Amino acid sequence: MRITIVYRYFHPDTPPYAAMLAQMTRWFAEAGHDVEVITAQPSYKPEVVLPRQPWSEERGGVRIRRLPVLPENRRRWIWAINSAVFVAMASAMILFGRRRDLLWTATMPPVFQAALIELTGRVRGAGFVYHMLDIHPELGIVAKVIRPGLLTRMMRWLDVRTINRAAAVVVLSADMEHAIEMRGARPRRLEVINNFSLQVCDHARTGRSTVQSPGAGSHEEPPSPIRFVFAGNIGEFQNLEALVAAFSGTAAGGAVLELVGDGRARTGLEAVVRAGGTGNVRFHRHMPIEEAFEFIRACDIGVVSLVPGIYRFAFPSKILTYLAAGLPILAMVEPDSEMARMLTEKGLGRAVGWDGAPDRIAGVIADMVAAARSGRPAPVPPPELFHPDGARARWLDLLADLESEQKWA
Repeated sequence: MRITIVYRYFHPDTPPYAAMLAQMTRWFAEAGHDVEVITAQPSYKPEVVLPRQPWSEERGGVRIRRLPVLPENRRRWIWAINSAVFVAMASAMILFGRRRDLLWTATMPPVFQAALIELTGRVRGAGFVYHMLDIHPELGIVAKVIRPGLLTRMMRWLDVRTINRAAAVVVLSADMEHAIEMRGARPRRLEVINNFSLQVCDHARTGRSTVQSPGAGSHEEPPSPIRFVFAGNIGEFQNLEALVAAFSGTAAGGAVLELVGDGRARTGLEAVVRAGGTGNVRFHRHMPIEEAFEFIRACDIGVVSLVPGIYRFAFPSKILTYLAAGLPILAMVEPDSEMARMLTEKGLGRAVGWDGAPDRIAGVIADMVAAARSGRPAPVPPPELFHPDGARARWLDLLADLESEQKWA
């Protein structure tokens, strides 16, 4: 099939999905598909200076065409202009360019990009794959980023319309699948294909030991603190102030929370940590994927933290990175979520909801500290939870089915 993927961020840009798309498009090209990516010059993190990329090039059998965007400096209105202009230019390229069999985009920017790409594809007789990495506007409402009202009702109506017209809709979890069904949407094909880890290792721990043994004749040194790591976007959906508060009640020598990454909430969170004198919470700059993975492997426990209710509309891919690094996971998420069930049933970590008493949350952290100090082997998750091979097989099966159908109207 002739497949065109429209997404503003693509390797070497820095969001994880940009790197995932680079891997996925290689899979599709290797399987014999004619693959094109319409993207933009790197712009995801203005503070990360990347060289300007060729406007048109081919990598691994994939054609890449880049569109210009305005320089960004974290001002939301510039981001909004860039997003709108990008999708308008991409749609024009599709409308007046060569015919495609299948178009594809994801949920950023929310709702309107997918609706316009689907409509453009419908005009040209192309099918549409909607890769829903999260579900809007519900995600923003639950996180209290936007207020429910006429705009959110219109967004939901438009998104349901796009879902129902798509040749296939792909979500990341059974919880997200249920949320789509609860909307009353009736997609032709609704698939659950989770993301995958960009790094895969043999689970051998490369970090220092969590317990320091005293030398002969020396006094016993206190054990090193157990390092909990949260890696990724420090934004509105992670409930990180509550996470920091949970660690502020933990003895500084027992546990350290390492926060790796940037985001709109970081400055405010740093101010909270300084004001509270919390000595066991440390911030680290954004790191390239390979460097971040090695940092994670040197820690002891991976942390996932979500605003209550978010699990129904998103699935954080960082959990797959933690599993690939061989870390047990502490998930601050509702116990009835698919994520919590996966961790507890497979013995991969602990899940605790924010509705629990503060002493209960602190108790779970203390239990995980004690387990880490005991020398107990790290959990070995089944590869199908994070390995790229599983995702590759499912995506290629989906494309093969769509190619055999070729009925988009």
